[in-house]
Amino acid sequence: MNEESVKIEMRLYALEGIVSSLLTAYCLQAAPLEPLKAFEKAADRMKEAAKKLTFPKADPAMSDLLSAESEAALTRLLAIVHEQIIAIPKARQG
Repeated sequence: MNEESVKIEMRLYALEGIVSSLLTAYCLQAAPLEPLKAFEKAADRMKEAAKKLTFPKADPAMSDLLSAESEAALTRLLAIVHEQIIAIPKARQG
């Protein structure tokens, strides 16, 4: 992995951390008694939007690859948020 690839990966990692923290905070504040329900609603909206995502300038094989990678990235991000929503209230309780 060259230096430029490392920089790109670290920027992506930082963005994933910020986005997951913001979505977690939103869910915990929007529905403090049932943050997982708020998360599930937001996650469902994001998954539906991802299904509609197209890559018209890409050839069909590349479009399929981009769609799969996009879905995998979203799934990974949503898993991080889910874990945080469960862990943060537990940590606050001691």
